Amino acid sequence: MRSFDDNIDPVEAMNAVALQLPAWIQCHIDWSHHRIPQVSYLGGDPRPYATVLDMEQIDWLLQQWGQSAGIQLDTTPQHVSQDLEQADPWRRLQRDQLSTEAIAALHRFYAADWTFLELAQQLLGVVAEAAPHGAQP
Repeated sequence: MRSFDDNIDPVEAMNAVALQLPAWIQCHIDWSHHRIPQVSYLGGDPRPYATVLDMEQIDWLLQQWGQSAGIQLDTTPQHVSQDLEQADPWRRLQRDQLSTEAIAALHRFYAADWTFLELAQQLLGVVAEAAPHGAQP
């Protein structure tokens, strides 16, 4: 896997990356931890977990931790790259700019994550119902 020219079209680059994601991760280790399937960290079995939360439920969890610890945690969402969205074409990429082949490659690459989440929903109940309505983590 080679690196891309700085002047390459981001759409072209991301389509190529999607088609060769495992090789890209090995080539760019500083970027890879954002793209490695979560089951690499969580393992393939959700039974050790009491719940699995969606990203939207993290604020709720932090509030619970803050109350338990007796401290105020700032859970205001931060989009640190928002100001770059117009200036940087890499920040404007959209899913519909990926080719059918690239999307299929991403689905194959992250298949273990989807399987984990489906199994977690079966074992733990529907994830979306896990936290916001007063349930305990």
